[in-house]
Amino acid sequence: MAQTGPLNSLCPVHVPSDPKISWTWGAFIIPEFWFVWHEIWGVSLIAVGMDWALFKLLTTWPGAITPGITAALFVAFRLVTGLSAQGIFHARYGRSPGNPGQ
Repeated sequence: MAQTGPLNSLCPVHVPSDPKISWTWGAFIIPEFWFVWHEIWGVSLIAVGMDWALFKLLTTWPGAITPGITAALFVAFRLVTGLSAQGIFHARYGRSPGNPGQ
């Protein structure tokens, strides 16, 4: 069911009838490409920005942050994208990925 309102006039937001958390391997491994492939541009820009920020953090201040902390932040971001990708996809398109007829 799509919600209506002034913020949803350009793109309706679909709310699932039974919200659940599910896993998406593609969004965990390469979220930048997964969100671009599914034309979810804002989240793909956030994913690229997060990768860039972690890279800059590691290379610019090598003494301030350890590679272990950077790797933990990287994996944590990947876990969040892997767990939330299907919900984001459903909010955008009103169906689950891989089910075009729904």
